[in-house]
Amino acid sequence: MKTGRLAVSNVRALRRRLVGLVILTAVAVALCVASFAITQRAQTVTDSRLQEGVTNRSIQLQGLSGRDDVKPLTEGALKRAAELPGVAEIEPVTQAGFDYKSDTVDGVLLYATTPRASFPPPIVAQTRAHVFPLSRGEAVLPASSQGSDLRPLLGKTITVGVTRRIGPNEGTGASDRVTVVGLFDPSWQLDNPDAAYVDGHTVADWAAMRAGMSPRRFLTTVGYDSATVLANDSAHVGPVLHELQDQHFAASSFQQELEALPAVLELVRVVGYALVVFLVILTAFASYQVMAALARQRNREVGILKAVGFTDRRIFGLVAAEALVVAVVAAASGLVLSVGVATVGNALLRQHGDLRTFLSPGVVFPQPTIAVVAVIAVLAVIGLGALLPAWRAARLTPAEAIREW
Repeated sequence: MKTGRLAVSNVRALRRRLVGLVILTAVAVALCVASFAITQRAQTVTDSRLQEGVTNRSIQLQGLSGRDDVKPLTEGALKRAAELPGVAEIEPVTQAGFDYKSDTVDGVLLYATTPRASFPPPIVAQTRAHVFPLSRGEAVLPASSQGSDLRPLLGKTITVGVTRRIGPNEGTGASDRVTVVGLFDPSWQLDNPDAAYVDGHTVADWAAMRAGMSPRRFLTTVGYDSATVLANDSAHVGPVLHELQDQHFAASSFQQELEALPAVLELVRVVGYALVVFLVILTAFASYQVMAALARQRNREVGILKAVGFTDRRIFGLVAAEALVVAVVAAASGLVLSVGVATVGNALLRQHGDLRTFLSPGVVFPQPTIAVVAVIAVLAVIGLGALLPAWRAARLTPAEAIREW
């Protein structure tokens, strides 16, 4: 019988004695891999929100209606903000709901959003080489939304429904036409899960209709929903941010969001490193104890094998192979368990308001690199712990084994 097959057979026969080592190793692997998976999820979400170059010099302004202590983002206010030292450009954004329904589209409700040159959506289909800037009456829709495939609309002029306010808490339906000049990846949800990008004039018209006023009055009194202020460089972000806040704008920078990555996530990463050390020490020790105890209890077996012609090298290889089989089972179990631990841990951390920003929902899978490293580490550690017992078993003579019968 080949050594590998015999090792698997022996591990199956000794599974009750090895289950403790497998559970200990699997739990340690799960905790280590889960902690790294959670921190990697947080890093990925943060990186996706922060594009190098633009976001490092970006400041976000929010138009908080009904707040007397916050300046509305009117055309005049933004024009004065653009004149501040260190400001390169201001990109105002507003949104207005519209709906579309046809024979092929059951009905979708989207939010027309003013496009920003600094944060263009990832285009997947287009009618011209350069989609942006948009001309009046042009739109870029998500390729799919709310279960409807919108790809057939590319290049078509469609009639959409909007709302016109005619009195307090009273509105009526209205329609407008837009030409779809591009489609973007619907996973791009920076502005809204159901956002669509429409030229700024059209969005302002629809937002004014919703508010029951003319576009000019809307932009000079109500103002935009938000705005992105681009500083000349990242060094100007701090001074510009403080000046905007002094002028009673609701302002925050992406630099602040990056720096606000909660310390508890770093703590999770540190815990992951600590668990790696714990895994190495504890698993090596446990492997040595378990394999040494099994080797001592199997002296008769070793003596018989040597009596029938097994060499020292083959005995050593057999014990080492058994340890590696245990390591593979433990590592695989730990990786499967890590998905559950990481997912549950991610969900619990998302209950904390500061962390929710950086941790997206859903099942958390470890990175392939982390999984491979974990498997290699377990194989190495358990194999290392089994070296001395394997060597002792290989050195055992048939005569010494017979004396213990």
